[in-house]
Amino acid sequence: MEPAGWLYAGFPNAWYAAHPLRARSLSLRAASASVRAAGLTDVQPYVLLPDQTCPAFLIGAGRRHELDYFLSQLFFPYSAARTARAALLRGFLLSALAGLAKRSPHAVRVHLAPALALVARRPA
Repeated sequence: MEPAGWLYAGFPNAWYAAHPLRARSLSLRAASASVRAAGLTDVQPYVLLPDQTCPAFLIGAGRRHELDYFLSQLFFPYSAARTARAALLRGFLLSALAGLAKRSPHAVRVHLAPALALVARRPA
């Protein structure tokens, strides 16, 4: 193994309102602790949207302005549902969650995001 390098790890958020505590999900705190325990430093958190399997947007979780901009200018309630009714319901749910997120404190928005990621550095 190389003595230095970078790690990117994306994962479903354990506290996401639409899928709380789903299998293989982690909280940001648990993931950060694991990465730090492995000896990595400079850990930077990100919010992934729409999810960790195909993140279209990586939004820095450290400052609220990036997420504010995304929610007010870039968010759209996309749904890949198989039926029109399911897509419509999912769109309403996503729009409602985005509306709540716009009015929530930044720490709550990050805590309840659908997916998260960490970028960390292994020092030389």
